[in-house]
This record gives sequence, structure tokens and C-alpha cells, in this order.
Amino acid sequence: GQNPWRNLSSEELEKQYSPSRWVIHTKPEEVVGNFVQIGSQATQKARATRRNQLDVPYGDGEGEKLDIYFPDEDSKAFPLFLFLHGGYWQSGSKDDSAFMVNPLTAQGIVVVIVAYDIAPKGTLDQMVDQVTRSVVFLQRRYPSNEGIYLCGHSAGAHLAAMVLLARWTKHGVTPNLQGFLLVSGIYDLEPLIATSQNDPLRMTLEDAQRNSPQRHLDVVPAQPVAPACPVLVLVGQHDSPEFHRQSKEFYETLLRVGWKASFQQLRGVDHFDIIENLTREDDVLTQVGLTPTTVFLNGQRGSHAHTWAWPGRQEQRERLAVPRWKSQSRLHRRACGECLLFIIVVAETMSHCITLAGLGLKI
Repeated sequence: GQNPWRNLSSEELEKQYSPSRWVIHTKPEEVVGNFVQIGSQATQKARATRRNQLDVPYGDGEGEKLDIYFPDEDSKAFPLFLFLHGGYWQSGSKDDSAFMVNPLTAQGIVVVIVAYDIAPKGTLDQMVDQVTRSVVFLQRRYPSNEGIYLCGHSAGAHLAAMVLLARWTKHGVTPNLQGFLLVSGIYDLEPLIATSQNDPLRMTLEDAQRNSPQRHLDVVPAQPVAPACPVLVLVGQHDSPEFHRQSKEFYETLLRVGWKASFQQLRGVDHFDIIENLTREDDVLTQVGLTPTTVFLNGQRGSHAHTWAWPGRQEQRERLAVPRWKSQSRLHRRACGECLLFIIVVAETMSHCITLAGLGLKI
């Protein structure tokens, strides 16, 4: 590629890869603390109000733990939504990352928040391996799952994207991966080498290239995860131009090599509130009557109520006779011949309020 980032000064490169310098709703020096506080509060609420299993080991390492949050209904077959936190591979924790637990478990979805060893303790290679093994662990633990949906934010989006390249045969299990949601991620790590973000990571050029999914999608066979598995690449309107470029180029690479990919710029949000607003469904309901929209049902933009049913379940979900901006959020998959509908979390703006919405991919 042309690598336009090579034309940037070191000062501009540092700015481009410093998300706090692009925020719009908060002071740059306050945004990270606010982000952690919102995530911590959401996690405390989730642990207090949802059935859960905390610190479940998925490996032998001290940091190889995950938290599992369950819906109220008891079922052996359910979708699994795995979330990988961000923090430039050097901060963040599963203990302040349960942003989406309450809205999704309310829809019958099991939510899993995965921990991994951040730098300087963990290397990128170790993190990629840990995340991959967490997926293997969950497939073995819940073999009757209705699909594993992997979501990552920022550095977590990078780790989720690396799972696209996993060779599952060496793990002896084929995960039932049904969708990827990559939120404001970085997919080519080389531009970070000369920035301060690399100080704890100590990435060499070889490390960065080896762990850049952008560089390997077209040379590493995507097996046995079928390219039919939808990948949704999201970026916030107020993410930096380099984050926009990375997301757009990764999406274009996905398409070029045969993945079913979609790209969406989310209006009105920056690198942080794109995830923070995953917590806001309940509050927004009471304050302004705004909750998620469902769009692109069976490939058609929808503006009215829908009846939902999870695959393999006989009962239909409650019919929602409400305006489109009051329709419920959900992660939804439906197999219909060659049509797979994957409706997942994206954001929609109404006034200054952002909340979850649905985006379906017809393949």
C-alpha cells in the first residue's frame, strides 16, 4: 500500500494515535478516567443484577480469566457475545468493561468479558494466543451455543480481528463463530512503533508485522471459519483520520479476499463514547424515550416493529409496536437458505443522544 502515515511528522503521528486528543464531549485529560468510571459502574450493576460466573479460568495463566453473564431465562442453547476491552494492549480490565451486559442479557444473550495479560507483562503474541484460547474454551464449555459473536473495542478490535486468522485445527475444536464486530480498531500496527503507545509494548517491526491482521488476511487461509461469517467494521465519526483510514482499509481488504464485510461510520461519537453508550439503554429510556433501532431486516431498511425469533427456538419474541427509534436492541442471527441475517450493535444519533442500534448483513 501507499502507507500515507509515513508522510506524517512524529508529532502528528503521535496525535493521530492518541484518541483522547480527538474527543468532543469531554476534556482530553478527563476522558480516560470517565471511561473507566462508566465501565466500572456498568460492571458493578451487571454483577449485582445478572446471574454470573466471575473469574472463570480459560487457561493456566494468572490473567487468563473471563466473566460470564447470563440472561434470566435458563437455556442450554444461546448466543454468546464475547467482548474484548481496549486500552492499547497496556491498560483496561474485564472488571471495568461490562458495558453491554444488561441490554444484551435482557434479550437472551450470554455475555462474556475476556481478560488477557496486558503489557508490559503480556506480549502481543501472548494476547492473541490468550484470546484465541478463550474462544476455544467457550466452544468446549457450551457446545450447543447458537453462535459465538466476537466484539472488540480499539486494541480489543485488533485482537478480535486476529481471531479471523486463527488455525483452529491445532486447537482440536471448530468454534461456532457467527459474527465479528470490530469497533474503532487498529489493524496495521507498524505506525505505532515510533509513538509513545509502544513504550510498554516494545514492539519490533517484526512483532508489528506479525500481529497486523491487515497484512495477513490475503495470505493466511481463513479456515475453518467460513468467509460467510459476517464482519462489521465500525469507526466513530470523531475518531482520528488514521483510525478512519485503518478501519476503511481493513474493511476493503476483507471484501477483496472474500469476507462478508460491512463498514459503518457512527455519527456523533468519538473513540470512547462509541462504547460508553452501550450502557445507556435504560437511562435513555427514562430520560428521552430513545432506545435502539433495528435496521436492514432481511436486507431492507426497516422502520417499524418486527417479530423476532432466535434460531432453534419456537417462541417468538414480544412484538414491538413502537416507533423505529424505540425498537429494542438485540444480537440476532437467522439462517434462511443461503441468507444469514446478522443484526448487531451499532449506534444511531437522535439529537445529542447516542445509543445502540441494529445493523443486519444479508449474505
